[in-house]
Amino acid sequence: MKVFKDIIAKIGEWAWRYGPAEAAATLCGYGVALLADHAQLNGIVVSYLGSLSDSGVFYVWNLGREFVQLRKRKPEYSLVRVAYKAFRNCLLEFGPAHALNSLVIQPWGIYFIAKFTHSITIGFFAGTLLAEGGFYLLIITAYELRKRYVA
Repeated sequence: MKVFKDIIAKIGEWAWRYGPAEAAATLCGYGVALLADHAQLNGIVVSYLGSLSDSGVFYVWNLGREFVQLRKRKPEYSLVRVAYKAFRNCLLEFGPAHALNSLVIQPWGIYFIAKFTHSITIGFFAGTLLAEGGFYLLIITAYELRKRYVA
């Protein structure tokens, strides 16, 4: 029973850590993709614009959160040191997963699903959902390893 409670606690920790950033990023990415589609841009351009704006919001949110948490934990650190460590921590946690997700899986998932369904809305949300599964598997692993091995 303790193992079950530990698993539920971990899922709650991850949801609280990534959920708000993901919600804000998805809304922004979808809005940009809709605007680009309304402007009748090429489907691949629409997919990349939606994906990149989604990513931008997600990482700005997470970098800000990391900065604030580090500043609270280490008030003796200079702002430059806190900024460096926040950036390093985000790079370790998100770097490899971001490269794979944002440059390959998500935009191509959006593109092909939108083309198949003839709907940018379905394409954006289904392509994003497809990409998020692998992305979160990678970043949760990186987060847990970083907590254990990086100060």
